[in-house]
Order: sequence, then C-alpha cells, then structure tokens
Amino acid sequence: MVPAELGDPQILERISHRVLIRRWGLAWLTRDGAPIGSETTEAEEVAAVIQVLGEHGRKIRIVVEDDKARYAVWVARDDAAETVLVPVALVDQAGKKMPVEVQPGVTLEAAPTRGGLRAVAIVDPLLSVEGWVNGAAIGHVWIARAGDASDARDQGPLLRLGRGAQLRGAPDPAAPVLATVKADEFVVGRVGASGAYTEVVATRPHVKVRGFIETAKVLGETDDFVSLGSGSGHGFGMSHAVKHEIPAGTCLYAHSEGEVIGVTLEAQTRLGGRLTDDGWAMIYIDSPWGVSSMYAKSVGRDPSQPPSWDSCTEPAHRR
Repeated sequence: MVPAELGDPQILERISHRVLIRRWGLAWLTRDGAPIGSETTEAEEVAAVIQVLGEHGRKIRIVVEDDKARYAVWVARDDAAETVLVPVALVDQAGKKMPVEVQPGVTLEAAPTRGGLRAVAIVDPLLSVEGWVNGAAIGHVWIARAGDASDARDQGPLLRLGRGAQLRGAPDPAAPVLATVKADEFVVGRVGASGAYTEVVATRPHVKVRGFIETAKVLGETDDFVSLGSGSGHGFGMSHAVKHEIPAGTCLYAHSEGEVIGVTLEAQTRLGGRLTDDGWAMIYIDSPWGVSSMYAKSVGRDPSQPPSWDSCTEPAHRR
C-alpha cells in the first residue's frame, strides 16, 4: 500500500506488519531527509505496537495517527524493542520447554546468542519472567496474526497474590521458578485443584505463565484482574499562523513538491504558512516528536476562489 491510502476505512487492519516502539526518539518524514524531534530532548518512553509500511537498514517506516491525521514516518530501529516474531514457549537453559507462552509484541531484554539460544527477560511492571528463546525467533518487525495467549479472563476463580509470590514449574519447593510477582498485588486464575500448592495461570499482555503457587501465599479471591493504565495528550496554538480550512482526505506531503506521506482524517481548521503562488501551503501537524511541518497542495486553477486541496481519494495517488 501507499501512504495516500491511510485514510481508507479499516486500513490499519489491512497492514499486517507490526513493530513495538519503546521510545519516541528522532523521526524522519522522508528516509534520508532532516529529522524531526531533537537529539537534545530526552526521548519519551512508550510501549506501543505500531503498523509498519517498510524497512530499510537501520530505519523502519511506521504509521502514526495524531492530530486527526494519519501519516508515515521513518524511525530508528534502535527505538524499537526486540520481541518474538512468532508465538513461542520459553525454554530453560538446556532447551527444555517451559509452560511460559509469549506472543509477538512482548518487550524483551535479550542477551547475545549462545548455542542458538538467547537468554531473555520479559519487561513488565508486575511480573518477573526469564528464560531462553531460539535466537532466530527474536527481531523487531513481525506479521500480526489472530489470537493472543495472554487472554485468559475466562479462567477462574481469580486469586490475589502479593509481592514476591513465585510460580513454580511443579508443586514442589525445589521446582524451578517460572515467574515472580513484582507488584503489591497481582491476580491469577486458578486452573487446578488446591492442596499445599494451587495450579494457576498468570497473564500479562502477550504473556501467559502456567505454574504452581503455594496455597498459603494466596491472599484471597477477587472479581477482577489488576490492571494498569496511563494516558497523555498534547496540543499547540500559534496566534500568528495562517489558518486553512482543510477537509478530510487531504493529502499530506513531506515538503512542497515532495512525496505524499499521509492524509487528514477529519475536516479541521489548520494553522500553517501562507498559500504560495504555486499552490503549496505549510500546515502544522502535531506528532509524538512535537509540532511538525507538513504540506498541502491546492489544485484549484482560479486564485480568486478558496483553495481546492489535493485529495488522496484520487486514483493518481494510489499507484
């Protein structure tokens, strides 16, 4: 697909490749152009699964939706997290399968390959999980598939665990530890009978661990999973800027006479620069890297009339 199609219905579902962005560092509207953002500004840490349009060397082209627009930018591969490329089970150091399933999109800290395996630690604020993965199964860009092993909300009853509780690979105090609770409270689903140990399943985004917990460590039952959430927003205003009435579907260009990199999603009054004699107007689009300058083009022939903005619904932009 091409960036002009980014305004189409369900377009994001049609893009099969994904990457896990771990920070908003620098970005580029064109692969070899000047960066947006600032090298002197501390990168914002995130953990966002984003659609991918392409790769080239140390850069990945992703789709960003912000400020009622959707556009393609290039980011540094180093700003993407390593993850598994296909659903896999972790193994122990000897290569034996563990009851720990991970899906693409999980954030990994991975050591160098040794004997074909890479030691990994799952990056998660609530649960500590470590193991090994075939080195060939780790990378940055994967193909999205239906299903997620972390979705186990039909398990029950739900049990509350406290900080330091350990899930083991067998109902035995000498069995290997599969996961350790890092939060003050964490909820698991019971999937087996209770005695001195209870078989449970612990789920986190893109992770499922099935193991045994000392029944004495269970704090009690609950009706819901513990969850975390966060949100942020940003905006801007420029009283001295020119205002342009930009309809939905307007093509966004990297620069005048440049390539189409995206499309507006809603009609909006946009701030920017004056309309030039050859029909170009710079407009401001908010982004994770701050306010960015993109361009719209008027294709109207009569300068006495309001601009007629180039639309990305036109077939010429979809080749």
